[in-house]
Amino acid sequence: VIGTTESYVGGLVGYSNSSYKINKVSVAGNTEGIIDVGGLIGYNHLTTIENSYATGNVNGKNRVGGLVGYIVEDGTSYYRVLVENSYAIGEVTGTGSDIGGLVGSNSEGIENAYWVPETTKQPFSNGGTANTIQKMLKQSGYTDWDFDDIWEIQEGTTLAYLKELPMPSSVEIANME
Repeated sequence: VIGTTESYVGGLVGYSNSSYKINKVSVAGNTEGIIDVGGLIGYNHLTTIENSYATGNVNGKNRVGGLVGYIVEDGTSYYRVLVENSYAIGEVTGTGSDIGGLVGSNSEGIENAYWVPETTKQPFSNGGTANTIQKMLKQSGYTDWDFDDIWEIQEGTTLAYLKELPMPSSVEIANME
């Protein structure tokens, strides 16, 4: 996906400003824009992301993330989890500020979500947990993820992928080397 405007570019959604839920989504394509660029969502306000992952490369200038470019707080005083049980592994590049392996800029909650510094080329993320490919090749590398009903893994060979979808080649370790 290459953005035709200066901002709000995502592999699935460019701009989300509603209380939607994105669940069980896999995005493998590359994403390119300028501001608010993410492998799944560019700009996110109130949309919950669960059980999803992005494996493509993401390139922009400001607020660039492997999964989400910019998560905006909702203005309330309570803590909201907006990203859960998700990951990003594609290379993330940016020439400006707020560049992150999982999320570029964030002020809301992220739980059990990962990025891999060695593949994203980003030592930092504004939320989430840095993980390694070696840990993510094992079910134990994913805290509180549902491997009974939602996720599948071939330990030592693949990262977690969604049971309801065919296994994408982008999660195979052989294609990451």
